[in-house]
Formats: sequence, C-alpha cells, structure tokens
Amino acid sequence: RLVYRVVSRDREQREHRVLRTEKEISALYAGMVDKFMSRGCVVPPPPKGKSKLLARFARYNKVGAVRADETGDQCARLQLYLRYLARHPILGNDSQFRHFLEQQDMVEV
Repeated sequence: RLVYRVVSRDREQREHRVLRTEKEISALYAGMVDKFMSRGCVVPPPPKGKSKLLARFARYNKVGAVRADETGDQCARLQLYLRYLARHPILGNDSQFRHFLEQQDMVEV
C-alpha cells in the first residue's frame, strides 16, 4: 500500500504533516463531488496511474528501475492536484479538505 506524506501550511502559516493513502485521496474526491457538483462547482479527479511518458520509458527499461521514477511522478502530480484544490476559492475553503490536509487521524500505518 502506497502512503503519501502531505505537507501543508494553514492560513496562520502553521505547518501540518500528515500521511494519506490513495483510498483516502479517492474518498476526499468523492465527498467533494457529492457536496459541490450539485452547486455547479466542478471538482477535478485526483491523478491516477502512470503518465504516458513513464509508460513509454518502461518499455525500454526494466520495470524495477522505473518503479522509483513512477512513484516520484505520482507524488509530483498529487502535489499539483492538492495545490490546485487549495488555491481554488471554493474548494480550498472546504472544511473536509482542510481536515484532509491538517488532521492526523485518518491513516493507520
């Protein structure tokens, strides 16, 4: 199971470090879709799977050598996704999203 460390700052500039799984990221997305789609606010889906560039790269290299690059790529895309949500004027202020970024109680490692 892949666990991501999410580091964020709140409005008072306090740093929060939490661990999140892909399942929790999907649950966040589903909850936000339920809450905001009926209000006309489109919630983008979280990034999933390998990028096309990594898929091409994997054909020419050993799969084991690509694993670290693939994980790094997933982390980078997740970081961009969470930044987008955080900067969104509506989604970034949602209490469920803030809880996801700031509360430690979600992942059991």
